[in-house]
Amino acid sequence: MIDLNPACQGVIDVLAGVTDDQLTSSSPCTEYSVGDLIDHVDHVSRLFTALALQETDDLQRIATGPGAAHLDPDWRDSVAQDVRALGKAWDDPVAWQGSGNVPGSDLSNER
Repeated sequence: MIDLNPACQGVIDVLAGVTDDQLTSSSPCTEYSVGDLIDHVDHVSRLFTALALQETDDLQRIATGPGAAHLDPDWRDSVAQDVRALGKAWDDPVAWQGSGNVPGSDLSNER
């Protein structure tokens, strides 16, 4: 197993420092603004949490493209909760067994 919690906390720490006026700024990913990238991180966090919990219905429901327009007004708290949930979901050894279908590919949960 891999402990994802330290990396998740690092993401949460970075998010806490992002101001609302930075959301429209460019990011290292040229096709994404900072807000788009944050939404993408949130989206992927929810997808991989559902994968760990083997909630296949949620995997299909969560499938949307990134965009800052999807961010809630309280995005710092909601994205932090989703990233934190990702780390916690993968703490369970059962999460590392089997496989799941993330829209666009079949993934093995085993490392």
